[in-house]
Amino acid sequence: MSLEAVAYTSSAIHGITDDSLEILLLGARKKNEELGVTGVLLYHDGSFFQYFEGSPNAVEEVYDRIRRSPMHHGIVELVEGPIDHRSFSNWLMGFTRAPATKLLQLSNASWKARMAQANFTAPTVNSDGLDLLLQFWASNRRRMY
Repeated sequence: MSLEAVAYTSSAIHGITDDSLEILLLGARKKNEELGVTGVLLYHDGSFFQYFEGSPNAVEEVYDRIRRSPMHHGIVELVEGPIDHRSFSNWLMGFTRAPATKLLQLSNASWKARMAQANFTAPTVNSDGLDLLLQFWASNRRRMY
């Protein structure tokens, strides 16, 4: 089965509350379960970072829904494209609050996978951005839900 992933940053609408974040998460998790999409959402003081993965059709459906959402604006796509495997297969939509410095690192990281050095074939290693995200996620497990 082919897989795709999307990573983006965006700005929350003014006055987003913990209750509205919870509603957003519940809706995303329900839809992701229906479509077989997994991923994570990070939030800090009005800024979102999200990474999600699944079949190409499911990812496109989720991404269309995200682009139409009134909860945020100013989407900056970091990457959209094929992946070899899921990185967050156990998370319909994991969530944690992240420090501003981590969101900045993720938004400035290279999200295009490194090319194989010898023959420029499709990469089999993670991108720098995904490596940063996986390290952050692993080191903050007790604060996630």
